[in-house]
Amino acid sequence: MTFDKDYQNKAITHNVERSNLWFTQQRAELQQTRVAFTHGLTSGFYYGGILGTASAVHYRRMAKIPQYGLVAGVTYGICLASSAWFRFDL
Repeated sequence: MTFDKDYQNKAITHNVERSNLWFTQQRAELQQTRVAFTHGLTSGFYYGGILGTASAVHYRRMAKIPQYGLVAGVTYGICLASSAWFRFDL
């Protein structure tokens, strides 16, 4: 499918005008922050679960696994989300 140049120029100007709106930029920044937080949360749960498993074997308490996972997940998620948030000002 091919478009003529006149249609392409109209589409480019329309899309540039829409993408420069404050609301669109704000939503994109918040979405990136949310994605960074969820990525950090899942990665932190994974690595915290590994540390929690080792601690559970050592202390013979299975409750160490979710404790370590929760602490590591929330901490790493907050670090990644704040890193993404402060990167917008650069």
